[in-house]
Amino acid sequence: MSLQEAERRIAECRDTQNLELDLGNLELTAIPTSVFELSHLQVLLLGYFNRHPNRNRIETLPESITQLTNLQRLDLSYN
Repeated sequence: MSLQEAERRIAECRDTQNLELDLGNLELTAIPTSVFELSHLQVLLLGYFNRHPNRNRIETLPESITQLTNLQRLDLSYN
């Protein structure tokens, strides 16, 4: 899993206007900047799920997270 997979999921979310984006378990160390273009997004999942060995390691949230004005749920569990 990688940034490349994250970008693929982000593009799919943008194209389908899906309200939820799951970027969990991709070994990310930061939120990809392209996420902040998804102003329609309501749920962003960045956590560690199902004992998956490839958990994210996101330690800080950028100020640009405020661009996600429709965001209702942000899951950063077990980062």
